[in-house]
Amino acid sequence: MGGIYNPFNLGLYSYSHLNPLRYSDPDGNAPFGGFLYNAYNGIQAHNVFSDYVRSQGAEWKANSTLANISEGLGLSNNRPDAVNTINKELFELKPVTHNNRPDLQAKDREQLTGYLEELGKAGDPHEAGDSTILAPNAKGGTNIGSFRGLNGSNYDVTIYPGKDKGMIYYGLKEQQDSNGKTRVFADDTEKALNGGSQGAMPPIPPMLIPVP
Repeated sequence: MGGIYNPFNLGLYSYSHLNPLRYSDPDGNAPFGGFLYNAYNGIQAHNVFSDYVRSQGAEWKANSTLANISEGLGLSNNRPDAVNTINKELFELKPVTHNNRPDLQAKDREQLTGYLEELGKAGDPHEAGDSTILAPNAKGGTNIGSFRGLNGSNYDVTIYPGKDKGMIYYGLKEQQDSNGKTRVFADDTEKALNGGSQGAMPPIPPMLIPVP
């Protein structure tokens, strides 16, 4: 964001340009996501997803710890985003911006694999589920609800099946106001899904510091 012309990039110990509510920076290399895919919106999107999962039937659990999924086995408090207790399938939810980042996709798979390995070693094997069970529409997605953001706007949450089993991705879109308009930083989910940039800020011009 701004490259060498952005003074924030010279601060080796600053996180997300000192604005974690506005930007996300999972690996510490480059803030991204603009206003939309920030930490607060991510938590709210997961809450909407949890409600959606629970509405699918009694066999579904959302945000449950491994210890709760397989009681009495002394498992950890790690939390898969969704589990089908009958089919013994796990699912993870991530933002669509991860589709642009192979490194983050690898970490997503690693996280889900870690859950599966822990359950397997404890004698209760599970597997990564078919993502289309919860997110049947690859094109256009499945709208699962909405939430109110910190800026007062309402955001629709749409989920898409990932290429890897068990992976589901969420996109956000700001709802239109009474005049049929959205803010300038409204989500462009299709770009994120197709490898385009998401929420990038324009470069900041170089700062000229006078020499005394």
